Amino acid sequence: MCTIGLDLSFALDGFLLKNIRDTLKHNKDLLMEATKHRTMDEKWRPLNLQNSQSASQLSQEMLQLGIANFNSHIYDKCWVNLSSSTVMFTKAFINFLDNEMKLYIPELYTDIVDSMMEVLQHYVDILASFAVSDRHTREREFILQNIEFIFNTMIPLTETKTKDIIGHQVKSLTNLYKEHQKIKQQVESLGVLI
Repeated sequence: MCTIGLDLSFALDGFLLKNIRDTLKHNKDLLMEATKHRTMDEKWRPLNLQNSQSASQLSQEMLQLGIANFNSHIYDKCWVNLSSSTVMFTKAFINFLDNEMKLYIPELYTDIVDSMMEVLQHYVDILASFAVSDRHTREREFILQNIEFIFNTMIPLTETKTKDIIGHQVKSLTNLYKEHQKIKQQVESLGVLI
């Protein structure tokens, strides 16, 4: 077809990119909805995995996802010092991110970064609302542990994974660290030491 002056690659690219964008948006929306539902019923207490084999299995899963130090969050052989919703979010988000990075081409940069940031921001906003809620004053310290995990483990891992594929730092991820300071200030204003 190229020999007669007809190049369909531009049209095919446009068609495929639209479908990929739609899929990214759909998966982002599903993840955000699932995250919202999981956290609505959260009791904000450590996750009990019942036995050391389950803890070891979870640690291996997290290692495969890129979190090398997850064992530091396990204590008394079967307890995780994170909530079940944070553990589930971590697993779902990293899988979502890995799948996005497999699709990365420069034409999808904005779509991929925006969907990744929307999901992260959504969970950070949920955690922040629970941290300052009067209904969760007894659980506040534990909620803050979950926030620290997101900012000290999840976001740096996200930065590394995106930089490895995209080739440079994603500025909006760097800007997300400002949220961490804002949350700390809000909680400190409530009289809680961090």
